[in-house]
Amino acid sequence: MNNLTIAELEDALPISQDDYLPIFQQEALNPSGFPGDTRKFKFGSLHVYGIGDGYTQGPNDRNPFEKGLPGHWEVWNHRAEWYGFSDTAPVFVNYQAGGNYAANTTVMYHINGSHWKLYRAKEAIDNAPLRIETVKWDELQPSEGAWRRHVQPGDEGWLKADLQIGDEILEGPFAGKFVTEVLVRGGTFPSWAGGNRPTYDGGIQGDRIRNIVGSTSINYNMGLIDNFEGIVSQSGAFCLGKEVLNIPMGGLRQAWGLGFDASLVVRTGPDTAGENWSYVFWRRVT
Repeated sequence: MNNLTIAELEDALPISQDDYLPIFQQEALNPSGFPGDTRKFKFGSLHVYGIGDGYTQGPNDRNPFEKGLPGHWEVWNHRAEWYGFSDTAPVFVNYQAGGNYAANTTVMYHINGSHWKLYRAKEAIDNAPLRIETVKWDELQPSEGAWRRHVQPGDEGWLKADLQIGDEILEGPFAGKFVTEVLVRGGTFPSWAGGNRPTYDGGIQGDRIRNIVGSTSINYNMGLIDNFEGIVSQSGAFCLGKEVLNIPMGGLRQAWGLGFDASLVVRTGPDTAGENWSYVFWRRVT
């Protein structure tokens, strides 16, 4: 247990006495107590942040500078946390809204503040939408991957620019390989290991879907005159659609179309996410 005077603490940590007094256990050298440097303190729950360490700022929390934490800090929500890579350089084009892509074209897709990934078109795609429709693309998985601190090692690695897809790794244990995926914190939700979520590798959990199901039955009798009796039952996400008319030999018949409405089964909205707080993640870089 290290004993330091107030003066020594102020030299070591550029924070005010009011900040560290509540989180230190005071140990008076005299039962009556002495002011100033004559009082000593034991390190208790003080969190000492080293270079590369992270700090999560909640909506009502102070940022690292307001807290007086030592060193220089940068917002890290959009910065690289994990790299996927392979032995060969990827060949790709940047995904663009309105673009036309032949089948098997590989694109690099990125939403501002979120992941960088590679996708390969399953079929020809014309006038691509603003956001990639993943059902029409295969996500290309890297052959291996590692956390940033292993790919850009050392304290100086936190000051370096993030690697981009297609870059060759020039240092560390993965030198000579090529980046094929960059994962960041932005746009993601934390999931504590060991909970009841699906299993995942390396701390990264992929997307999961909620299945949407329904059933229907249709009567259709074959005879001298086809007899379409229409939809007789539906459940789940299926519903009756607009009324349609059928004019066979012998007169007018009425039937109903079949509709599909996911909100009959699941809660819908702009994003499939519940209410949540927005946090800022900082890293100490020097």
